[in-house]
Amino acid sequence: MALSESARLNVELTRNESSTAEPKNAVHTYKAPQWCDECGQFVWGISDQGMRCQTCGKDIHKYCYTAAMKEQCVPTKKMIKQVFGVDLTTIAKMDQGDIPNVVRDCIETIETRGLTDEGIYRLSGNCLTVAEIKAKYDNGEKVDLSQYMDSNVITSVLKLFLRELPDPVVSHDAYREILKATAHIQNIQEGKPDWSVLASSLQFLPRAHYHILKHLSKHLHKVLANCSLNKMSANNLATVFTPTLMRAHSSENSALIKDFSLQRFFVECIITKAPVLFD
Repeated sequence: MALSESARLNVELTRNESSTAEPKNAVHTYKAPQWCDECGQFVWGISDQGMRCQTCGKDIHKYCYTAAMKEQCVPTKKMIKQVFGVDLTTIAKMDQGDIPNVVRDCIETIETRGLTDEGIYRLSGNCLTVAEIKAKYDNGEKVDLSQYMDSNVITSVLKLFLRELPDPVVSHDAYREILKATAHIQNIQEGKPDWSVLASSLQFLPRAHYHILKHLSKHLHKVLANCSLNKMSANNLATVFTPTLMRAHSSENSALIKDFSLQRFFVECIITKAPVLFD
């Protein structure tokens, strides 16, 4: 079941293409003189003169839009206006990093002072404080998580961000391929599992989704390494994160119960085998 080299290259190409945020252009009427951000020429007309990108804010002639602009489009806070509830690819491009700032901040804070806290990720933080931090990130404010002493507040912010993603970390497009590989690992009765099978299936994830799963899995592996103190076994962590990381597409609701044990096994695998799957 491992991917051949040619298949791997095709998947990588698909992942690169799907990881690019699709610019959303809308016909726009300018009430003041406007010049095209692409060609620099004046935008003529009385109404519906040009187009404005709803992702990066560029104003262009209708005839100036090209496929190349898809690659050039960088989401801006002025246009996106929030962080929670926005697709991972857009947020990662806006933050100009492998993973969104809110995820990086939460992980770094927990690894600094929360890895040994009993019940970490199982217990919830104060909902008003969580809402306060969410609002700060959505408003583009600089957030200092070190001032929030309750680690459960930080973990709740991270779980909320992941839960509100329109397409979960294990994206709908990659969901079936990953479950297929997981079932292959689970059904091995004798001998050692070939973890490259599962690692290869992760290549079906869009780039931003792959990177956040990699960072989160390695982080949870560190949490697991302290389970004698925090009482969070791989099973406990999988119970918390399975419904957060994986959701069947709405058209597959009938498969939810059938898939759940496999989903949970997958999450346990990426936690316990993170160094192997994401080397």
